[in-house]
Amino acid sequence: DRRGVADDLARCSLFEGLSVQEDLGRYCPTATTRCFQDKDTIYSQGELCPDLFCVVAGQVKLARVSSEGDGFTTALLTGGELFGPALSGSPGPEAQETATVRRGATVWRVPAREFNALLLHQPPLCLRLVGTLARRQQQLERRLACLALKRTEARLAETFRELSGGF
Repeated sequence: DRRGVADDLARCSLFEGLSVQEDLGRYCPTATTRCFQDKDTIYSQGELCPDLFCVVAGQVKLARVSSEGDGFTTALLTGGELFGPALSGSPGPEAQETATVRRGATVWRVPAREFNALLLHQPPLCLRLVGTLARRQQQLERRLACLALKRTEARLAETFRELSGGF
């Protein structure tokens, strides 16, 4: 149901207050929303995935696993955050991480080519997306600086602060 998808996204911070309902139907005709349960996998590292995803509600964890089996969380995403291998813009995007739901989540899924068409017709959405990606980059830079420059105790405190939403 197109109206249901648009209503879900209207509550999402990335789309909140924007007049995209008509454009969603026109440029993203195959987009869907889906509710996931705790620990459900949205996609796995190494999979080909030409779609983009947006957290409508809940939380999604992005994590990478090395060939030795060591894993680490790269991001904890909440409402309004876009993610997915296709976000890189490279053709034939292979997932560099696994996306797993934490405590249940509603996620919007759209083929990258459809989302790109929407962006071409919604400049305010482009600006919000740039802001969202810039904040994510700043967070990753803070985490890297923390790992490289702080003692174990301070890194632990930063991790707890980040997990509580204060990072």
